[in-house]
Amino acid sequence: RPEISEREIEIIELVAQGLTNQEIAGTLTISKRTVDNHVSNIFTKTGAKNRVALLNWARITADLP
Repeated sequence: RPEISEREIEIIELVAQGLTNQEIAGTLTISKRTVDNHVSNIFTKTGAKNRVALLNWARITADLP
């Protein structure tokens, strides 16, 4: 299981709510570029190629002990 930071978990939760990177940036009061970097890092760590694959990964991973 990859090491996902607290901030990355926050980002995944907001992605799961359907927010765009711009909306996530506003919610967390950070730049969109920072969100873009976090999302890219999350994709790399999880092997997900897009947001749908990321949410499937998160759902499956959450079920693991």
